[in-house]
Amino acid sequence: DMANLMERHARSMDGPQRSELTQRAIEVLRDLGRVVKTGEQSALLGGFYKRQGEYAEGEDRKNNWQESLRGYEEAFEKRKQIGHDDLFYPGLNAVALAYVLGEQKIEKWKAVLKESAASAARKRQSSPDFWSRAATPDALLLEYVSDGTLGDKAAELIAAKTVVPCHYNTFPPIEADAEAFKSDVESATSSQVVVLEPG
Repeated sequence: DMANLMERHARSMDGPQRSELTQRAIEVLRDLGRVVKTGEQSALLGGFYKRQGEYAEGEDRKNNWQESLRGYEEAFEKRKQIGHDDLFYPGLNAVALAYVLGEQKIEKWKAVLKESAASAARKRQSSPDFWSRAATPDALLLEYVSDGTLGDKAAELIAAKTVVPCHYNTFPPIEADAEAFKSDVESATSSQVVVLEPG
């Protein structure tokens, strides 16, 4: 709890102070891990590094997000080993980070995504809470983004008259052919696609 409070307090700070306090929180969690390593500890580390990556740039961002992926993946595996059914939080975070980082183990991440979605569905049935409810659309969104069908599915789900593709070709994991997207959406739905030129 102390490390969590330290990191939460760090979010209210700027630049070096935020980074220093977050680093101290990470050290507290790592020290705890020398005594006993838990899925909760790994998930917290994943979250800490994810937020550190949000504030970092370039290679530092990538390194923080790789550490975050490692933490979430470890949390997912630890929870799975002990039969803990709340796999969706670390699992969905791991899948999202793997996608952003361009991880190549596609089948592995599809399996984690599937297990995470099933875990959220079971939790929603047994004792629903905000996170188990939010996990289902998160899992669908990750599935559609990772398999390149988000635009098609979104147009179909919301029955939009006009679809304007955006947020593509801004970094390697989301490179896309806007004209192919237009063709796919218009042939599968009644939506008209308007491709705008950047700028």
